[in-house]
Amino acid sequence: MKTIHYSEDIIIAFEPIPPGSRTDRHTREREAIQSIINQLIGSNIEVAHKASGAPYIAERPDLHISVSHSSTQAVLAISHNGPIGVDTETLRPQLERVIDRYLSAEEQSEWTTPQDHLTAWCIKEAAYKAADIPGIDLVGDITIHRPDVVAVKGHTFTYKTVEQSDLEVTVLVIPRQ
Repeated sequence: MKTIHYSEDIIIAFEPIPPGSRTDRHTREREAIQSIINQLIGSNIEVAHKASGAPYIAERPDLHISVSHSSTQAVLAISHNGPIGVDTETLRPQLERVIDRYLSAEEQSEWTTPQDHLTAWCIKEAAYKAADIPGIDLVGDITIHRPDVVAVKGHTFTYKTVEQSDLEVTVLVIPRQ
């Protein structure tokens, strides 16, 4: 497990997802997240989900968490200080095919390369998680402003790319101070 201490109150942990068949991917993702929780919080503690689908840890109501996974890694972000969103994704052709579903025409003129699209996707997904407002539209309700602001239905967040390679990006979103 690799950890990044983003601040005094925020930890981001990464666990590789072992290779396997497509049919057991969900199990491998869940096991990777559970491994992070076991190491950082304690064993016999499981992730539960709110009606909205947002994850939480019932035994630790003082913690805010966000979970994500790509084809190669699982990521858990933990905050002691309020809402948090994390997203990790691997570059894949589908992001180009569905760009109109997550970037407005104005955003597409600013975010122009496949790497930009990957980063923008992660920002919007992480903002969606941090806001935890049901029914949010990625194009109409979430707007990215460079260099580090994302707005979600009247709420303002800060985004930060915490890990990036040519093929994978991980983004953290937290409320703007």
